[in-house]
Amino acid sequence: MSEVSFHLFHGTDAKCAKSIQASGFVPKKNVEHWLGNGIYFFEDKSLAHWWTTGPTKKFSSNIEKPTIVEVTVRVNKENLLDMRCLCDYIECSQKFKEYLKITIWDIKPGYWTKMKKLRCAFFDWLHNTHSIDCIVGTFNLKKQAYLPNSINKNMKHLLLPYIETQICVFSNALIHEIKYSIL
Repeated sequence: MSEVSFHLFHGTDAKCAKSIQASGFVPKKNVEHWLGNGIYFFEDKSLAHWWTTGPTKKFSSNIEKPTIVEVTVRVNKENLLDMRCLCDYIECSQKFKEYLKITIWDIKPGYWTKMKKLRCAFFDWLHNTHSIDCIVGTFNLKKQAYLPNSINKNMKHLLLPYIETQICVFSNALIHEIKYSIL
């Protein structure tokens, strides 16, 4: 078996970071998570830092002492879905088609909240039925709160959007070398 390693960052509060180092991560369940109900990391440390500023009321509003948790994630290649790789992206599309055939989801344009729930349920299904333990997803949102509008406006002319990468890990067993630093 081939193993893949990632050096990743998680933004949180100091109390949570101490608990994480002592006992591991405790995923917060939510039906609208991007990549399923797992533990979320950034590849980019500056995005983990941004997360500690409380950009969303839903997930990051209880941060009193901003802290970055740094980890190494190791996963077997066959249990990894890395949508930055074309073959994994295509496989994901095929699995999504399979998922839609066995569920009652009815996709209609304009139901963004419903689509977020569908996406989360799909990735949870992939984890549970296809042994996917780690998902790497990229996001190119029109408005990214961490980028000033002037940057988005300038860079769109070069056709070089900023692509955010998040990693969702479904098991603490994949997470190693946990350390943290209070900002």
